[in-house]
Parts: sequence; structure tokens; C-alpha cells
Amino acid sequence: MRGRRARRKRGIKPTPKPVKEITVQEAKQSRITHFLTLLSVRQKKKEAIKKFEETIRTDKSPPEKLLARIDQLHYEEGEKKMLQKFKESRKKHRELSQSKKE
Repeated sequence: MRGRRARRKRGIKPTPKPVKEITVQEAKQSRITHFLTLLSVRQKKKEAIKKFEETIRTDKSPPEKLLARIDQLHYEEGEKKMLQKFKESRKKHRELSQSKKE
């Protein structure tokens, strides 16, 4: 079996994958569950699911806006984690440089 580049070089085009038909409702549902799983992996499962269920329950906005809200929540969680990691790494670095000076 040849690699992808080798086949391309010989003029053999890649075969396109068949497109699976999916309804709008299914797409939205899968997206919501996708974010639920992402967050539950990153945090404690129960907290993430509670927060999202609450958001879904309390938000009376259309699904598009709800997805945007979920995106925003997910983004904010990521930002917090990144900031935390950055602060920790700076702290370690500072401690190392202090120990070198002494």
C-alpha cells in the first residue's frame, strides 16, 4: 500500500468519504452532548453537567443563541485553565531563579 503523497504523485485522487445525512435537530443535540462530554472530562462530571443543564433550562433563547452561550462558557473555562497554568509556571520559574541567585 502506497502513502497518500505517493498516490497523489501518480495522479490517483483520494476517494471522498460518503456524506452522512443528518437533521438539524440531531446536529444541535450532538453539539450539545459534545460540549457536555468535553467539559465533563476537563472538570468534575457532575458540576459541568449541572451547569449546562441549568443553562439549557434557564435560557429561553433559540438553540443558535444557546449554542453560542455554551461556546462562551466552554471558552471561559479554557481561559481560566490557561491562566492558572501560566501563573503556576511563572511561580515555578521565579522560585528556580531565586534558588539560583542564592
